[in-house]
Amino acid sequence: MTTTPKFGIPDLSDQQANAETTHNDAIRLLEAMASRAVIDRDLSAPPGSPTDGDTYIVKAAGSGDWASQDNKIAVYITDAWKFITQAEGNSVYLQDENVDVLWNGSAWIAYGGFQTLTDAATVAWDAGKGTNAKVTLTASRTIGAPTNLHTGWIYTIQVIQPGAGEDGYLRATITWDAIYNFTGGSASSSNGADLVDMWTFVYDGTKLQEISEQLALA
Repeated sequence: MTTTPKFGIPDLSDQQANAETTHNDAIRLLEAMASRAVIDRDLSAPPGSPTDGDTYIVKAAGSGDWASQDNKIAVYITDAWKFITQAEGNSVYLQDENVDVLWNGSAWIAYGGFQTLTDAATVAWDAGKGTNAKVTLTASRTIGAPTNLHTGWIYTIQVIQPGAGEDGYLRATITWDAIYNFTGGSASSSNGADLVDMWTFVYDGTKLQEISEQLALA
């Protein structure tokens, strides 16, 4: 059976038996791509009780019915999983993350949207899950070097100071990884409960070069 060059959707063959099955599968796969809606990209094995039309990105390493289908789009059609191989530049919308992701030929890269980072001694940021991020601090922290950066892309991070709490406000100081390069040589930060500071950078392939800094946002 031949398939289309972009998405690998099955073609009808001359005098094919049960042609309606191939045709219907092709329509379902095209519908999945037209809607662009993908439920999740963090599963390596199929969910237990899929519904007709459910669509996922297969996380490596795929297993079970998703074995050897890493990074493909999996669409549940009637009672079986069908798979779409993406062409570089295609994008879909992740419903659980509320963000668009782009297939760059080797990985799904998020652009736009805000991801919430985990407050920790060193705050980790996977930029492949979103070019914009925010974190609410509970104590003084280090902002670590983001992973999965792309040269020429713009990245923004919001840092929110701790709330007042029962014992009064205690300022959280911020230490930045050396990958961040600030126009004034160092970054300032706000001193007040729940205040929001926001920095925007462009990645030049080596450093995140500061574009703008906005402090004490409400």
